[in-house]
Amino acid sequence: FYVCSASHEQLQWAAADNKETSSLLWLTPDEALAAASASKIALVPPQWYILQELADACPRMADVNAYAVSPTRALQRDYPIKPYPVALATEERAALLACLRAKGEAAAAAGPGGEDPPVFALCYPGDSDHPVFPGSEHSRHRVLMAGRLGGHLAYKLLMEPRPQLPLQEVRQGWYQLAKL
Repeated sequence: FYVCSASHEQLQWAAADNKETSSLLWLTPDEALAAASASKIALVPPQWYILQELADACPRMADVNAYAVSPTRALQRDYPIKPYPVALATEERAALLACLRAKGEAAAAAGPGGEDPPVFALCYPGDSDHPVFPGSEHSRHRVLMAGRLGGHLAYKLLMEPRPQLPLQEVRQGWYQLAKL
């Protein structure tokens, strides 16, 4: 995903290409996340992750450019973030479903018979289960999802503690990995 600033005049030229995009809708990250939560729009996990990150880090549009070039984003600039599927522990699955029930999202993600929705997760660099850049033992950097693709998907981001990877090691590791 890319970030750029555009003036109001430049926005008039924006259009869907009918290939990768079929329509165009301007929303703030918070508006997009709320629309996805209400099943008004569909977001795939990478879109949801980036929007959640922007909503948390950039409460004002003026903050986006500075955040995009900040040291906080260095890993994402140097390493194309590739999440990996990870099995959820029973307690993680139960905690996600309880959280969704509390927010009123579990019913929207449930199956036709009202059964619990499928639950799955993707781990990101800094998660103890990430195969390329694992964090410390029991660290979590993952997106938990409940629901069905093509239907309502409910998301939850876990970052416990916030991933702190040694950037030099990460860069060296990525370059070595890229050579394989």
